[in-house]
Amino acid sequence: MSRRPWRRAAAAAAALGALAGAVLSAATLAAAAVPPPAWTPLGPLATGPHRAPAAWSVVAVPGQPQRLLVATSQGVLESTDGGATWAPTPLRGLVWALAFGPHGHTLYAGTARQGVQRSRDLGQTWQADNTGLGNLDVRAIAVAPTAIVLGTDAGVYVSGTGTGWAAEGLATQQVSSVAVITPSPLAVLAGADGGMLAGGALFRNLAVTSGGGWQPLSQGDPGNVPVWAVAAGPLALGRHASPNPPLLEGNAKGLFLSTTDGQTWAQLTLAAGVLWTPTAIAFDPRNPAVAYVGGDNGGSSGGGLQRTTDGGASWTPVQAGLPSPNAVSLTALATQPLTVLATVVDPNTMAGGVARLVDASVPGPVAVAAASGPPVTVTVVPVTPGPTHRRPPRRARPPSLLRGMPAWVPVVAGAALILVLFGTGLGLRRRRERLEVEGPP
Repeated sequence: MSRRPWRRAAAAAAALGALAGAVLSAATLAAAAVPPPAWTPLGPLATGPHRAPAAWSVVAVPGQPQRLLVATSQGVLESTDGGATWAPTPLRGLVWALAFGPHGHTLYAGTARQGVQRSRDLGQTWQADNTGLGNLDVRAIAVAPTAIVLGTDAGVYVSGTGTGWAAEGLATQQVSSVAVITPSPLAVLAGADGGMLAGGALFRNLAVTSGGGWQPLSQGDPGNVPVWAVAAGPLALGRHASPNPPLLEGNAKGLFLSTTDGQTWAQLTLAAGVLWTPTAIAFDPRNPAVAYVGGDNGGSSGGGLQRTTDGGASWTPVQAGLPSPNAVSLTALATQPLTVLATVVDPNTMAGGVARLVDASVPGPVAVAAASGPPVTVTVVPVTPGPTHRRPPRRARPPSLLRGMPAWVPVVAGAALILVLFGTGLGLRRRRERLEVEGPP
């Protein structure tokens, strides 16, 4: 797919400079000039003779960076030895997302057909947590001290306690990604890659649960094109710091930055002018000037992973040692030095993998605003979840339909049906936020 570069807005460029100046010093600039270390591929996810499943999300247990859990197309796997070996947990099936709750004690899994699954013992046991959830295809999870936000195939859901969900709009959108801009009042950025995209694909709500309403965003952003990833960085403190946290969005046209809570956007130019589609974004949780972005080339080879240490003004490839250049997800841990986890997919075999980067070459932590506030209050209304993407049961055609038909009619009808299904499959090829390799829809 050809992609056309967009000109960066002057105002956004000035904001970028202010942000970078607030968080970088001469010492950190010198540190940023040091080449980043190589990625370390972690142990294979495959069990027995089977191919490794697609890996969609990876997290580390808070305070225990050697204990990892990864969401895959075959369930959640765990590792207690830093990823050297992996073992299945009881949660099976396609799992899109993993996230620990506000206090780090409860693990939440967003699944394709089982809604939200919750574990209080690091994945050893799981319990369904779907009260109020109207759609069981949960594709993204964002966590703030005040709330847990879900992106589903039928809009956004929010909980203050994680034990019941309230519908918070965008019901006609297939939400691929969500990010919390500020915790109190709860402000959320949401991206969609399917649904009614004619009305927009990127949205913000600056007062979720308080009647703020969702606003489509297109100022400087191409708009109405599928959004694969969104992320919000921490808010830097200091006299010259930006008053808003940086926001990044990856869509079918490229990578975009906002320092105005999403009101305006500027397209960023990646190193060497690469044109792959950004599908994974992670900010350093202790320095908003540091971010990592990964992408693919429409499902084929040619993806990559890059890093910025100056708020997006410049980018550097960071791919040495990565098992595959096609990054599916990125997770940055609040460690010193900074640790980044990545899930990747091999475009040839469609097998998933996990890798770790310990990056001592980036600028160190800066003063950032503490995220706090009381849990949001939502009204949970029990509902019967709508249909997910299960294949409908086969139904025998009534014999009467075939009576009296010429022999060639069923043949022609069958061929036409195959063409229709083939065309539909092509149209939905990038329906998901990432490569669709997990099996039946």
